[in-house]
Amino acid sequence: MIPERAALDRAIARAGMTVRLSRTTGAMPNQTTVAADVPAIVRAYRTEQLVGTVTQGDSNVILSPTDIERAGWPGGTPPTNGTDARVPKTTDKVVFLGRSCSIIAVKPLYIRGELARIDLQVRG
Repeated sequence: MIPERAALDRAIARAGMTVRLSRTTGAMPNQTTVAADVPAIVRAYRTEQLVGTVTQGDSNVILSPTDIERAGWPGGTPPTNGTDARVPKTTDKVVFLGRSCSIIAVKPLYIRGELARIDLQVRG
């Protein structure tokens, strides 16, 4: 594990909260939902960050790939065919503090080819 990811894991363990990631696939009546509870750091955006698609009320959710892999969400596998199943999509949901939020933007951070951190802009 790269040191940057280990540092994030320690920060989340110290100051994080549990969030629920969920992904629904398929069409009714055959929809399937995969969900996992993972620790994350959740922050409101500061006033100076309210630019572009970021609006008041949005939150930044910081996830560690370590916790996603541990939870096996939604398969917890490393990248295949140019996609990384560990990284949430904008069609997924995040629930924290009783709020169900849509993912507006996803920003995975890879360091030396290894997924080190996932930042989500969520709204709801």
